[in-house]
Amino acid sequence: MDVKSDVHVIRVFYRLGLTSKPDSNAALSAARRLNPSYPGALDAPTWTIGRKWCTAFNPNCNMCPLADCCPKNIQ
Repeated sequence: MDVKSDVHVIRVFYRLGLTSKPDSNAALSAARRLNPSYPGALDAPTWTIGRKWCTAFNPNCNMCPLADCCPKNIQ
């Protein structure tokens, strides 16, 4: 099962530097590379991060669980 490349997953993967561009094919490729046996396992946690902290506007980087490893952290 693959990750569902919705806007949240795409945005989080792009901001983390896992993809070089914010698009669904890049996000799918990254998920397959990160967890080849089950890329879909990354879907729910990434979606949650994108929905709660890594929002399109006014991201809450200070509270994000990935703040320490995110190159796009705009604290």
